[in-house]
Amino acid sequence: MEKFWCSFLNVKNKLLHALSNRAGPFPTEQFSQSPTFVPKTLTPGESALRHKLFLDVVDTDYYLRVYLALLHSFPDVTIQFNDTVKTYQVEDFNARGVDVSGGDLVSAPNIKSFFTDAPVTSLPVNLTYTIGYIDHNALELRALETGLIQKVSYHSAGIDPNKILRFHWPRDFPFHGPLRLTQNWIPGASIQITVSPSNFPYRLLWKEIAGNMYLNKLLLDQNLFEAFNSTIDMQEKLMLALTVLASSNTSIFPA
Repeated sequence: MEKFWCSFLNVKNKLLHALSNRAGPFPTEQFSQSPTFVPKTLTPGESALRHKLFLDVVDTDYYLRVYLALLHSFPDVTIQFNDTVKTYQVEDFNARGVDVSGGDLVSAPNIKSFFTDAPVTSLPVNLTYTIGYIDHNALELRALETGLIQKVSYHSAGIDPNKILRFHWPRDFPFHGPLRLTQNWIPGASIQITVSPSNFPYRLLWKEIAGNMYLNKLLLDQNLFEAFNSTIDMQEKLMLALTVLASSNTSIFPA
């Protein structure tokens, strides 16, 4: 691929900042903020494209980690960003991480709970789930990003604060098995589960950005319009879209 930009700014994590257009701080500890980076003032067209790519989401770095891992899988592309000083290693990204607050997934010889990491079938990707106390017979399950709410019945065993909750997970909640509490199960009690699915919906995202006028302009300006439209590989399409968007960030790569 022909080299079509250069960078003059001494900024750590150039690609991260060019994609996010944020100086930081970032939720992911591996991502170091740059006090020398001044975010680019975005046009309405660029803001709209970034919104479709979920780059304006600031409470999770899930999308940034997916995108950086994708870009770094094309080394002939990333080498052109001259991003020589990075605080992260793509290999360290936990693609299937699960973090539970207020309880734990049970792991014992005769009982096992787990995140099923089911294929993602909608956008935004659901990353946060809560289990809330209703009464001694029912609890409320929420998928926060998608707004899904379901009430289910449950049984408990043991004593507070380490009761075991047993219930049937609905199909749209990607978990299996009981939960062990680390709190008293009383009104107001809640468990939060944060996940990082490994099955990113590339085809769904491509459908969201296909035909975007601002993206088409960037592709034409950087002579990648034909390459974008000729490939049938969804990951390559997204790579090209991210490449032209990042390289057009004049706060990192001056025109």
